[in-house]
Amino acid sequence: MRTIWNNRKKGFTLIELMVAITILAIIYPAIASAFVTAQKTMEDENSTLETLTQAQYLVQSLQVQRREGMETIYGKYKESGHERASLFLYYTDNDEIASAVEQMADPELAASDIDHVLEALAVEADASKAKEAMASASIDRRYAAHILIQPDLQPDSEEQVDYFKVYKIVINTWKLSSDSYSVGSRRVAYIGE
Repeated sequence: MRTIWNNRKKGFTLIELMVAITILAIIYPAIASAFVTAQKTMEDENSTLETLTQAQYLVQSLQVQRREGMETIYGKYKESGHERASLFLYYTDNDEIASAVEQMADPELAASDIDHVLEALAVEADASKAKEAMASASIDRRYAAHILIQPDLQPDSEEQVDYFKVYKIVINTWKLSSDSYSVGSRRVAYIGE
């Protein structure tokens, strides 16, 4: 019996190899799918964080303008018949945000002279409108933001009193690419003195 055992060659049989390959063929797609899903989730979360950061920077840029600057911006982009201003802003980085907000708040510049603000649109913010406007304008920018500005006035009283004026700012931001966009964030802020 000892001689039979010693003569046996070491290694795997064909059946054992086939079973191992079959098990790997069943398990591998599930593992690969989990990795792809995790990577997509991470990219989406990074886009959301990136656009939230952009929205926050935009709010801070608007806050620097204080009441006078906000009044100028509101006056330039106010929709006729509505107590709100609505505009889309397309930009590549934070420097462009700061530049565009300064231009918007400059009373000497007309709304049409500001290159980052393509048009004032009397629409509620939604990603399809941003993508449609982006495609029709054929520009190459990395982000889009819809800015909605509404004054929040203290009600008039019998006496003439200097009222406290606050603007409610709603900002929706998107990260844009040549073939898609992703809704990244929505920020609401109140700016006034």
